[in-house]
Amino acid sequence: MRYFTRTEVGYRNDAFVIFDGDVFDLENLDRSHIEIFRLAGSDISHVKDVDVSKLKKIGKLGTSRLVRIVNTLTGQEDTLEVCDEERLEEIATRFRRFNEGSYTWKILKEAKMVLADMTKTLSELGMPNEQHTFDRLDITIQQHHLPTLHLYYNDDLLITT
Repeated sequence: MRYFTRTEVGYRNDAFVIFDGDVFDLENLDRSHIEIFRLAGSDISHVKDVDVSKLKKIGKLGTSRLVRIVNTLTGQEDTLEVCDEERLEEIATRFRRFNEGSYTWKILKEAKMVLADMTKTLSELGMPNEQHTFDRLDITIQQHHLPTLHLYYNDDLLITT
């Protein structure tokens, strides 16, 4: 099951809606349902008499969080909004939109850079989502407190003689 952030659903304001925590695609819905299309890109759970049986369920609404991704070859840093429920391999797929290439993903663990297990979530890798703590303490500058993933470029060229 794919997870979506509210921001991601909002970007697709012509095609996606949220209903009771599920994300639906409006692509195959008859255009006569004008009330739903007017609310595309948002949560329609509050709308009465919505029949979602005609909508194609494509995923669930995830818990949004930010992660910093550092390309160790170029020094480029990006902040990416992801879902707390996503595995690292899904985050890597999101990131490929910004940075093509073959990379090894690593995390800092006990003062050492170690290979990140791509089948785990950030929380499972020891990077808990602390957004609720930032909100409670009214901390808005999160950049220095973001979990960081480090990308190491893989030189995939094989030289044979």
